[in-house]
Amino acid sequence: MKRFFSELIGLPLVSRADKHAVGRVWEFFLDPDTGKLLGVFTTHRQIIVPMDLGRILDGQWEVHSCDAPLEEEELVRLNKIPKPKRRLIHKPVVTRSGHYLGRVEDFEIDLTTLTLTRLHVTRKALFWVMEERMIERKQILRITEKAVVVKDGVIKVAEKAEEGEGWRRGAIPEEDSE
Repeated sequence: MKRFFSELIGLPLVSRADKHAVGRVWEFFLDPDTGKLLGVFTTHRQIIVPMDLGRILDGQWEVHSCDAPLEEEELVRLNKIPKPKRRLIHKPVVTRSGHYLGRVEDFEIDLTTLTLTRLHVTRKALFWVMEERMIERKQILRITEKAVVVKDGVIKVAEKAEEGEGWRRGAIPEEDSE
């Protein structure tokens, strides 16, 4: 089953055993290299790791134990990835050649494999959406602290010529040093 982040944000997290509320979904932390879910950040500023997540039933996401939430500092794997690199919402999306496509408005997660499947990217002028597109995971080359870089084939050659020189005059963000 696949769901968009916008459908899951605010979803109650409930202990499967005693139906005790653990918190609500606040944010997802994804591995920028693999697209795998590293953890769910709760409204109580704690993290639930994927192995503790159960099914979504009756508008609630089951958690295997009410002891499952961890403090962010306890999750070593998560702390190795800089915070700006873990977050996708509102991050600019550019092609390898530097063409600006818009910003990540939403993203879809496969709840079976807990991996990123596609991005919903919009290009806006003030408050109006000028362009919308869905970008599949296989089109993503890398996720940096500054942008999501995708394959050039995501856009048509004609669109590229109409839009001008691209994001930052054709320069793509370099891989961030860690």
